[in-house]
Amino acid sequence: RHGIKRNVLKPDSPVTVTFFQPGHAKAVMEFDILMYTAPHAFAARFVSDLTPWEQRIFSDLAASVSVTTLYRSGPVPGYSTSQAGATEYVAKETRDGGWCGDRYPRAIFPSASPDTARQVRLAYQHFEEPCRPDVREGLCNIDTVLSTSSPFSKTLPTQAKELSKAVEAAGGKTVEVVGQLKWNNWRFSKQG
Repeated sequence: RHGIKRNVLKPDSPVTVTFFQPGHAKAVMEFDILMYTAPHAFAARFVSDLTPWEQRIFSDLAASVSVTTLYRSGPVPGYSTSQAGATEYVAKETRDGGWCGDRYPRAIFPSASPDTARQVRLAYQHFEEPCRPDVREGLCNIDTVLSTSSPFSKTLPTQAKELSKAVEAAGGKTVEVVGQLKWNNWRFSKQG
């Protein structure tokens, strides 16, 4: 079996890691100490000798997903206009997956003209239930990790459309989604 064996009942024993790489035979490595940095909710998949206490704690973790969107649109009244002068916006949307925040980083520079017809901004959406059928597209696979090439390259059409409608409802004109980045969050479901 591949994975990590800590030999918790034998403190002087090494930590053993067994793994496979495509095109190669099984490999086994030993370490004096090993830091596990994958999501703890997945620990049982990789660590073969979790204690009952660790199993109980880690099984209580629930996944949620945040989506950051790089987009362009016209100024949003009350937020990214010269009268408002704000660099951040907290939306009043409380629905799961709704537009919950926005940043207009260029507005921090005195020389920037907030009334530019095509502002580049970052929007945030948060999904407590990423596997709901209406948002499942691209969000439900919590095993995925961030892209190492271009994190804002892939657009999630359902989330992009919902964000565009919310920005336009707030007064932002001609929304153009450049790219989106999804990232996983973990929380204890029973303890808060």
